[in-house]
Amino acid sequence: MKFQYRSLLKTSLTVLVVSYLITGCSTRFVYNQLDWLAPWYLEDYVTIEHYQQDLFTSSLDSVLDWHRATQLSRYGDFLKVISSDVQGSISEEKVANYFLQLDGFIETLFIEFANEFAPLIAQMNPKQQAELIENLAIKNQKYNEKFVLIGEAESKASSKKRVEKFLDDWLDELSASQEQMINQWSTQTHWLSPGFYESRQAWQTRLHSIFNAQNANKPEMIKSMFKNRREFWSVDLRQKFRHNQQVTTVFIVNFFNSLDANQKQSLLKKLEKYEADFRLLASQSN
Repeated sequence: MKFQYRSLLKTSLTVLVVSYLITGCSTRFVYNQLDWLAPWYLEDYVTIEHYQQDLFTSSLDSVLDWHRATQLSRYGDFLKVISSDVQGSISEEKVANYFLQLDGFIETLFIEFANEFAPLIAQMNPKQQAELIENLAIKNQKYNEKFVLIGEAESKASSKKRVEKFLDDWLDELSASQEQMINQWSTQTHWLSPGFYESRQAWQTRLHSIFNAQNANKPEMIKSMFKNRREFWSVDLRQKFRHNQQVTTVFIVNFFNSLDANQKQSLLKKLEKYEADFRLLASQSN
């Protein structure tokens, strides 16, 4: 049952990631950040010793139980508000509130990750620390090859294609004018992948320095790295991210207010299905 709910937690995060399109941030980036930092992937990065397994399992189960009991109903409430807004009209103020709520969901989740898993990471032996750092470096190199070295033009074209596919799937079919809106949005947004790659490298470097520190409060230092998710963002990345949010706010308002009756109905069915799933799962908490 716990194993099944791990998959359900990933599914719920997928919905948040899909929703996070409104931040103007590449969905691939968000997926990769969750993949890179989420504790259920820890065993993919480092060998958990047999004497650590009970603590790891207990910590993960604690996160899953907390998430089901406290977070899923919040996701359902969030989707219900969006459904209500879709039936009326979307404003820039409402989209700004979506941003805040989505960021709050992710922030809350990573704080819980930090509280449960920072002590375990801090207690790794030298061999495990070296293994973790090496695997993070490999992961970062793959990220660089897949999302940075391809260049801005190819990256933005791929992003635009994914957004078109997502919206076409959720709305059944896009009009020519809606496709043009997507094209305009794509040309106006900044490319963020290089900045995110740099922040990932900085995160890895900080973790390595914590492992090497003497007489330091390592659990609290590692907790801080999870809780301050944007600590390693450069000034340039922060500015570009804010710009993308502003551009995307306008895009979302114009796009959603352009939906015809059939498109609204298709979107509402999707939102209502996910809302119902979240509420059902929340009702099954211990």
